[in-house]
Amino acid sequence: MSSEDRERKRDKARQDIQRNMGLAAQVSQMKQSVMKGKTFKARWGDRAMEPTLLPGDVIEVGGVTTVDLKTGDLVYFQYNEQFLARRIARHSMSGTEMGFLVKAESGEHQDLTIPATQVIGRIVNVERRGQVIQLQRDRGAEMGSQMSGYLGKALDWIQDTIDKINLYFGRRK
Repeated sequence: MSSEDRERKRDKARQDIQRNMGLAAQVSQMKQSVMKGKTFKARWGDRAMEPTLLPGDVIEVGGVTTVDLKTGDLVYFQYNEQFLARRIARHSMSGTEMGFLVKAESGEHQDLTIPATQVIGRIVNVERRGQVIQLQRDRGAEMGSQMSGYLGKALDWIQDTIDKINLYFGRRK
C-alpha cells in the first residue's frame, strides 16, 4: 500500500469520525431538549409515511417516556445515520432491552425493530402549508369507522394493556 493510499484511508476515517461525532451531538441536543419538556421542529422529506406525513411538512417532536408510548403513536428516532419517523405497531423485548416494532405507512419500506433508546420523541404536531394537522392513532381505525368510534378506542386500550403486561412479565425473566 502506497503512502498516498494510507493517507486517503486516514482522511476517510477522520471524515467518518467527524460525521459520527456531529450526528451524536445533534441527537444529544434533541434528546436534552425533549427531556426538558421542550419540543423541536424538523422539516420532513421522506415519502415513507404518506399520507400522514408528506415531504415538506414540519413535524414537532416532543418528549415522552418509553412507558407512555403506545401502539399507533408516531415516533421520531435515529436509525443508522438517518432520522426517521414511523408508527409503533407493537412493543417488543430483546433479552432485557425494550424496543418497538415500527412500520412505515407507504408499504414500500421494511418494518424495523428499534431499541427504545433510539427513540428521540413522539411527533405531537404536523404543520402542512401553515395549518396544524391533527394526528390520530391507527389501531382499529378500519373496524372502528365501520362500527363506531368507541370500538377503535377499546381496541387501542386492549392492545396497550396487553403490551404492558407482556413488558412487565418480560422484564421479570
